Amino acid sequence: MELLKRLSLISLVTAALATPSLAATPMVVGQTYNTGFNSLTNAPLAPGSSDLYFNLYSYAGNTPVVAHPDFPAWVQTASAQWIAPVENESGAPGSGAPAGVYDYNSFLATDFLVPTSVTVTGSFAADDGSTFYVNGTFAASISPEASLALTPFSYTFTLGAGPSMVPIDFFVNNLNTGGSQSTNPTGLLVTNLKFTASGSAPEPSTWALLLAGGCAVLLVRRARGVNVS
Repeated sequence: MELLKRLSLISLVTAALATPSLAATPMVVGQTYNTGFNSLTNAPLAPGSSDLYFNLYSYAGNTPVVAHPDFPAWVQTASAQWIAPVENESGAPGSGAPAGVYDYNSFLATDFLVPTSVTVTGSFAADDGSTFYVNGTFAASISPEASLALTPFSYTFTLGAGPSMVPIDFFVNNLNTGGSQSTNPTGLLVTNLKFTASGSAPEPSTWALLLAGGCAVLLVRRARGVNVS
C-alpha cells in the first residue's frame, strides 16, 4: 500500500513535468512563498525573470515575470516582488498589458496519511483587484484599489488521504482605462503565502520527492527556453 502511494505521487509530479499548464514548481505544506522570490533560498529574482511557482493563463507568455519598473503607486515590501504579464509596468506609454482577466495559477502537492485540515494564510495586493480560489472554491478577494496596500487572508479547507495536486488561483482583473492606450499596468504581489496542516503531515520521503520534482521542473523549463534566473 505504501509503495502504491509513493508511485501515485511520482505519477502526479511526472504529469506536472509533462504538462505545459503545470510548468510551475508545485508548492508544499510548511514552506513560505513570496512572489518574485526563490522561496528555497529566500533570494529575489532578477527583473524580467519568470516566477518559479506560478503559471499565467490568458496571456501568451505562459509564465509571469518580475515587474520592473513598477507602477509608482503600487505598495512595496522587502519580502516579495510584483509579478506581471510583462516586465515594464511603469505606466509609461506602451507599458503594461491589455485589459482582461489574468489567472496566476499554482498547485499545492500533498500526500496526507489521513483526511487533513489545511489553512492557507498570507497577504496580497493586485492591480486592478483580485479574487483568490483554492481547489476551485472562493477563498478571498480584494477591490480594484487594492494595489495600494497589502490585504491579509486566511482560508481553511480539507483534503483527503493520499497524494493530490490542489489548484491555487489568483484571478487579477486588468480594467480598461478607456484612454488612448491599449495597455495599462497590472500585476500581483503575494507575501508570506503558507499552507499549514492540522492533525497530519506528509511523510519525510514526500518532501524529498517533491524537492526532486521541483528541480526536475526547473530543468524542463530551462529546456523549453524559459528564463528562471
